[in-house]
Amino acid sequence: MNRRAEFSESTKAALAKRAGYRCAFPGCRAITIGPSAESPEQSASSGMACHIYAASDGPSARRRNPNLTVDKLRSIENGIWMCYSHGKLIDTDESTFPPEALQHWRKLAEAKARIRQAFGADLSMQDSGDLDIKLPSIKVEMSPADNISKLIQEIFFNSCINEVWGDDLAYSIRELTIELARNAFLHGHATTFEVDIDACKVTLSDNGKAFSFSELLSHTQRRGGAAAAKQVSESFLNKLIYSYIQTEHGNKLILARIRASKEISAITPCNITIDFESHKLKYDDVVSFCECHTECGTVYIVPKYGISHSDIAIIAEKMKSILHTGQTIVLVCEGVSSGLEEYITKIAPNMKLMRVTR
Repeated sequence: MNRRAEFSESTKAALAKRAGYRCAFPGCRAITIGPSAESPEQSASSGMACHIYAASDGPSARRRNPNLTVDKLRSIENGIWMCYSHGKLIDTDESTFPPEALQHWRKLAEAKARIRQAFGADLSMQDSGDLDIKLPSIKVEMSPADNISKLIQEIFFNSCINEVWGDDLAYSIRELTIELARNAFLHGHATTFEVDIDACKVTLSDNGKAFSFSELLSHTQRRGGAAAAKQVSESFLNKLIYSYIQTEHGNKLILARIRASKEISAITPCNITIDFESHKLKYDDVVSFCECHTECGTVYIVPKYGISHSDIAIIAEKMKSILHTGQTIVLVCEGVSSGLEEYITKIAPNMKLMRVTR
C-alpha cells in the first residue's frame, strides 16, 4: 500500500503566510490571494502548498524519499508555496527541480517576504542589506560530454542568484562561466568542471592545465572568454572581487560579492592592509608583497583608514614597476570623493579603484 502524506490546513496556511502569499518560483511575483466574488467576507486563493519530497511513494511519484516518515513528509519543512501554474510545473520534472533547489527557493522566498514586510517594497538582498541569510550552496560537476550551456543555465536558475545579485550581474557571470568551462575542456584538457553557487560567491573549479585569469583580462582580442571576462571585470568592479588560485588539483576562480573591505580577506589571500599613518607597514611592504606573490593575478590594497591625494601619489610612484607586470592592483576604499577618483585615474591609470559602502 502506498503512503499518502497530505498537508494539514494549518500547515498550508502557514506556508502561504511565510511566503507572503507570493509564489516561490524564481522570477514569479504572482500574488496568490485576493477577494472572492462569492461574498464580501471571502477570499480566493490561486496558490498551492507543494511537497518538496513527494507525498506519495507510488511508482508515478516524483522526488520520492522512502527514508522519510509520513510525519516528516507532511511537515512544514517539506513544503513550498507556489502559484497553481508553477506548482503543477515542478511536479513534472524531477531532474530540473530537485529537492535541494526547492528547499533553497523556499528559504529565499521567506527572506524576500521578510524584506517586503520590513521595507514595504520589493528590494533585492543587496539593496536591503540582507545578505546574511544562510542559504545552502548549489553545486554541479560536469564533463566534456555534457551539455555545458544547459547545465550551467540550470544551476544559475536554481540558485536564484538573480534574486540576490540582480539580473545583469548574474547573467554576465553565467556567460563567463560558460566560456571558462568550454576553455577548460578544449584548451586546458580538463575532465571535470565544477560550479558552486551560494548567496555570496560563485566558485569555478577545474582539473585542467593552469591558466591566468589576469592574462585573460588583458587579451586584446575581445572574443569568447576574454570578452566575457572583460565584461564582468569592467562593468562590476565595485561589486565583485576575484580570487584565482592554482591548486594541486587544477584551477579555482572565486567571484564574490562583498559589502565591506574587511570581507576581502575571507575570500582571497591576495590582499594587504595598510595604515598610511603608521610606520609598522610601509609602502615598500606593499611592493614586496606583490613581488613575492606573483601567483596573485589581482592584489587588493585595503587602506585601514581614510586616504588622500599624497597617499595615492606615493603608491603610484612606488608601484610603477608592479603596474606594468600584468598584475592587477585594486585599491579598495570605503568612500572617496570624485576628485580623488579622478586623481587616481590621472597619475595611476593602471590601478583600479573599488568602492565599498562600509
